[in-house]
Amino acid sequence: MAKKKIKKSKETSVKKNEYVETTRKTKQTHIIPCTDCNTEIEVDLSVASILCGNCTMVKMIKLYGLPKGCAPKKKSDTVKPPGWHFYKEFVDKNGNVYHKGVEQPELFGTLKSTVIKTKKKTKTLSAREKEEISREIFAEIQENKKALHKLVKSGKTRGKKGLINKIQKLTKKVKKYL
Repeated sequence: MAKKKIKKSKETSVKKNEYVETTRKTKQTHIIPCTDCNTEIEVDLSVASILCGNCTMVKMIKLYGLPKGCAPKKKSDTVKPPGWHFYKEFVDKNGNVYHKGVEQPELFGTLKSTVIKTKKKTKTLSAREKEEISREIFAEIQENKKALHKLVKSGKTRGKKGLINKIQKLTKKVKKYL
């Protein structure tokens, strides 16, 4: 048993500088695999077998089904793009006409359905790919600078402005990848 020196506080009835005996129970546990999925779970020594939380949820859903509020949403027949209610005029595939998000039943079927333009998804480059592209651009900048230096050394002025513009464009391009 360990002896611990406790200072007087309002909550305890122990006097200041009085020793109190405290007992510590050491928790004895062992690790058992789940009976269904074999994920290891730390449990008390008295436990013989266990079912993890994920397997329990799956079994309960199979037995009783999903709760009322958790039913999966059904997809509607008409596919509307995000922000369709901000369009001045939107016609869905069924022929329903909407003006600024408000349906106009008297115009039903009078107009062709609105063509939805989808944006192309740009591929995000990894750090390694960005580095390779920037190296290529830097090499191109160096070539153009050498050519510009030769032109200046020889005293020719024709083509100088074009090289300067190329270098400026390439430096702007490099900034995207840095």
